[in-house]
Amino acid sequence: MRFRNAVAINLLSQAVGLFCNVAVVLLLSRWLGAEQRGIHAIAVTTFQLGVIAFSFGASGAVASYLANDNTRLPYLRSILFKILLSVVVGFCVLGALIDAGLIIISLTGLGLVIILNGIACYLKDVTFALCMAQGRFYLGAVVATVGPCIVLLCVLIAGQNLISVAAALYIQAAAFFVGAILGIPPLISANKDTDVLPRSGIDRFWWKVSLLGYISSLLTLAMLRADLYIVDANFGSRIAGVYALAQALAELVLKLPTWAAMVLTNYVAANRNHSIAKTIVIAKYASVIAFASSSILLVLQDQISLAINFLVGKDFAEASNLFLLMQPRIVIQSAIAIIAAHLAGQGYTIWHPLHALVGLLSVLTLCILAISENSVAYIAIASSLAYLCAALVIWIGFTQYNNLDFYGKANALIKNSGKA
Repeated sequence: MRFRNAVAINLLSQAVGLFCNVAVVLLLSRWLGAEQRGIHAIAVTTFQLGVIAFSFGASGAVASYLANDNTRLPYLRSILFKILLSVVVGFCVLGALIDAGLIIISLTGLGLVIILNGIACYLKDVTFALCMAQGRFYLGAVVATVGPCIVLLCVLIAGQNLISVAAALYIQAAAFFVGAILGIPPLISANKDTDVLPRSGIDRFWWKVSLLGYISSLLTLAMLRADLYIVDANFGSRIAGVYALAQALAELVLKLPTWAAMVLTNYVAANRNHSIAKTIVIAKYASVIAFASSSILLVLQDQISLAINFLVGKDFAEASNLFLLMQPRIVIQSAIAIIAAHLAGQGYTIWHPLHALVGLLSVLTLCILAISENSVAYIAIASSLAYLCAALVIWIGFTQYNNLDFYGKANALIKNSGKA
């Protein structure tokens, strides 16, 4: 499939998913209220961290592992199944600790639904990663889109009177399972005739990629969510709910550049000689689009505030200001997503551990300093500044891996690719 067609398919599916996710975020925020929305956000963050921790970064390592040798697939499938057992055991222990009130007290009573979400999320993530790594973009689009559609439909059916934090999480778990079920059979049948047997020994490359992916994925998600935990611990669930809404809106805007990034990894693996220039161009376009969008949002600041108050209520009045303070993060992450996708296509870890570690330490340091100002707005600013530090690390890695100078020699590369 041509790169443009793959991007178009991904754009369409992700656009549908984006619409559904925006609708769900707004409906849950309005119907649950700020405090319950904060608990919901902490629950989602907790099982997302658990997926990475108990799966050893498996889903994030799939693209890197298959980038150079697609015959590794049978061995990979057997490994992913064994990792599923680790995920089940890990989440059972986590759920028991939560229900016993030993950790994250605000989630007490939600242990079972967090277990189900963790297992289902792992299956969905691995299925989607396998689809994209093998170039099965139609199937990947189905896996990515069906979940948000189901969640929105079920939330609308439940309505304000029946919806709760637990109900919303059960719906999400069911949607994850459906997405995974739709994707797994075609993947198995498409490769059942392969004569490449699973490897009997230890594949050192897989464990190297998986270990790096595990460390970097865990650090990256911690970097993305550390500020939310800090807000919850210092300002309470209500403010955490407001902050979570602003954070969710910011990350939904970030879906735009990540759409291209999902397809770029596969393209880079197949076209290494001409992929550097394309990556730089896409990264520039992503940053420009994000910057232009942020500028428009700043101009429409008052209208955005009124819209949020109208859609989700006055409890979330502060969300509009926090959302605008996160705009630098959106611009920075738009370019980072493209560069990271290129590195994954070359067989490197999608998010380098050093990049994630620098970002996490920056977030923690700046947010802790911001706490002294007793304002959640300073934490939003600190979060954006931290991503600048992380961006510098991953850009340096990109230039070093591709033998470029700090500026990327973009002009020369683009001219050469044009001639080719």
